[in-house]
Amino acid sequence: MAEIVHDVAPDAKLVLVTFNDNYMDEMVTWLLANEVDVVSMSLEWTDGPLDGTHWSSEHIQRGIDAGITWVVAAGNSAKRHHVGTTVDNDGDGWVELDSLSTEFNEFHMAAGAIADLLLTWDDATTDLDLCVFDMETLTEGEPTEVDCAAGPQGGAELAIETLTITNTSDASRRFGYSIDHFSGDEVIYDTRIWGSGYLQFWNPAASIGVPANMTDVLTVGAVAWDTLELQEYSGWGPNMQGVLKPDVVAPDQITTSQWAGVSNTGTSYAAPHVAGIAALMIGAMPDLTPAQVKQRLKDRASQADSPDHRQGWGIVALGTLPSNIVAIRGHWAETAIDWAFTTAVTSGCPTDGEPDSTCPELRVTRDEMAEFMWNSKGEPTPTTTATFEDVPAGATYATAVDWLAEQKVTLGCTTTTYCPDGTVTRAEMATFLWRLEGSPAGSAPAGFTDVSADFFASDAVDWLLASGVTNGCTTVNYCPQGLVSRAEMFTFLRRVDALD
Repeated sequence: MAEIVHDVAPDAKLVLVTFNDNYMDEMVTWLLANEVDVVSMSLEWTDGPLDGTHWSSEHIQRGIDAGITWVVAAGNSAKRHHVGTTVDNDGDGWVELDSLSTEFNEFHMAAGAIADLLLTWDDATTDLDLCVFDMETLTEGEPTEVDCAAGPQGGAELAIETLTITNTSDASRRFGYSIDHFSGDEVIYDTRIWGSGYLQFWNPAASIGVPANMTDVLTVGAVAWDTLELQEYSGWGPNMQGVLKPDVVAPDQITTSQWAGVSNTGTSYAAPHVAGIAALMIGAMPDLTPAQVKQRLKDRASQADSPDHRQGWGIVALGTLPSNIVAIRGHWAETAIDWAFTTAVTSGCPTDGEPDSTCPELRVTRDEMAEFMWNSKGEPTPTTTATFEDVPAGATYATAVDWLAEQKVTLGCTTTTYCPDGTVTRAEMATFLWRLEGSPAGSAPAGFTDVSADFFASDAVDWLLASGVTNGCTTVNYCPQGLVSRAEMFTFLRRVDALD
């Protein structure tokens, strides 16, 4: 796993740390004293509780609050997790785990395998017990009990039962667990198992474990490296506080110098990819906080606009590294300005000779807009020269205007002039962007009260809203005559670029 981090961030300094649970506080103190920026944690505790109050959480949170970006594997429990209500239809005290009649949830264990089981529920005044049975050895016609966790509840004890069992046979064997509703009201229970095959009955939702369920850690699920499809075992969110998890997903089953392919299965191999990317981002902008690193990764992931509890914000992507412009930190368009500078859409402010000056609120002129659009498309070479009288052949923006005219993105402000010094309205920007993308047809009417159906930019505004490039200046207005700032221009261009 350290090799994966190195492959992603070869200049990052690696520190390999092992610790005993009893010394986790000392471990975090050591990490902080040695100014560690990122932790990659591919482990999961098999005890509870699962509500964010696990004993490890205070130590990890201390590290995060002090500036460590803590990356955690989501776990592989999607099919080793089951949630239900303590329904007992036949009144025998045993919960029907399929809510109908089945009182065993079966699983297979390899010869010599050790499995950990955890049962938690949502009301500690109810007393539940967890029992495991050998389904292949019958006693008086019933599966044989292997072990039970029957601790007391109802007297301020935690609503938790845990068990560890071993398949002592020399072959794979079928076991099953059951839940005994000893006393108390009906509750919602959560069971999960580690070290076994998949459960007969399983629910992937909320299957992320400890500490991946912590709100402030950067939780990573796994996708197949070749298909980029979510792995069936990758833990889902949300966490018990209702926070969407995982944050992002990354590939597993990758090849290292020691292991190849399926030998590297699990979210444990996805998390180091994200830790490496986080290290690259922090290397480019050392002042980033853990929350800012997480937000940037989410903003750049494959489904940033439509996150879900399976893949979070989607497949991780480094995208553009943060620019080194400190002045924009905290600006509403910070991410778009970063994108514009690091993708060479712009290199500075035209009214300020200082390098990396951004002037985000400066109004965009038509010559600038031409260059921004041309740069965003990779500076393609035009085959013809525009004949605008006010665009000198040697002007820095002349090639950009030539290309825009050739692509019919611009028709000029008149038939013979381009008006390079003119400012750009939101209506004009909409039209330019719409033409830049090929004038897509068929968008539903945007319904903005200040854009009539016969307005010259109505089709463009309709498309901008339908494609998610704009939401309007208010919920009901587009403000077509408003002048466009550089921050707005970069935001619109970045969203259009994401469509491609």
